[in-house]
Amino acid sequence: TLCCEGKDEAFQEQIKEPVELCLSNVRKMMEEAVTECSRNVEEGLSYLIHISRNGVQKAIAACEETAKSWGLQDLTQGKYHCNTYKAVCVRQGVFSSRRYGIIDFNEELTQPVFASMVKEWNNFFSNDLPSHLNSFRTNMLKKLNVFFKDVMERLCEMNKSKEAVEKIQTQQMRATEFELSNFIIEMNDLVKQRQREISRLAIPTVQAHMNPVYAECANIRDQGCLKKMTTCMCSFIHREKERMFNSVGDRLTEELRLLRKEIQISLELKMKGLCKSLNVLFEPLLKFLKKNVTNHELIRIYRQVREICRNSNIEFKFNDLNEEDEECLPSTSGTA
Repeated sequence: TLCCEGKDEAFQEQIKEPVELCLSNVRKMMEEAVTECSRNVEEGLSYLIHISRNGVQKAIAACEETAKSWGLQDLTQGKYHCNTYKAVCVRQGVFSSRRYGIIDFNEELTQPVFASMVKEWNNFFSNDLPSHLNSFRTNMLKKLNVFFKDVMERLCEMNKSKEAVEKIQTQQMRATEFELSNFIIEMNDLVKQRQREISRLAIPTVQAHMNPVYAECANIRDQGCLKKMTTCMCSFIHREKERMFNSVGDRLTEELRLLRKEIQISLELKMKGLCKSLNVLFEPLLKFLKKNVTNHELIRIYRQVREICRNSNIEFKFNDLNEEDEECLPSTSGTA
């Protein structure tokens, strides 16, 4: 119906500029929704980076006492006997003992980093971020409604029927809501996966830094080896603690910033896809159907509109199309 009405050249000349203005305005509004969501995500992730740095400082402050507790200092017996201590070092800081259960030096050293941020970490990924994404979905639908309202108001000002646009609005809003709901589900799944990956970075980073001292302690022999291993371990941690835990902080910062960028890019791509759909949907109104336009050009436009409607689950009929003309043309699938 919209395309048929657009066949009137005078009508097209009148409506072309207003529709283009509406399309330009809705893109700006959708960009605002992307910016708002991206800003909220950035603020939340920046706070996580900040408290992770506080956790790094706590780990630096606690690590030497943690290391002392494992072995023998002066006449004070630590948690583990010599053979157990050595077995842990041989296995790069992780050992399953019948007596003590799972022993993980790397996790013990890293524990202050996550203990300081676990509450905020869980709150952001479980509550704040899903809320920001849902707000993005709501805002995008509101912007789209404003767009259709703007188009219909301009049609009324020109004493033109808005029935066709109302029908398109109903179908397009339903399709867009479905598309955005799926997008939010996919984004939440992506974020959960990245959250797990990021949370697992700290312990292997500490282990990589600790491997040289594990190897050195594993080779210590003779009488008093527990005290020698403890002294060797504590000396190494005293020298390397700042470099080791700052490396943990750097990895977390890098990955959280990368996650922020991934989310922003996904939001921008979704916004651009929705704008492209609108442009294709209204393309018949934006091109003058002059008398010398070829059937090939008309059918190309028809196919573009049909394709976007099919992708959006919108029923699309065009009774005036000469099907024989369409069948004799080469396929234009993928034409933008």
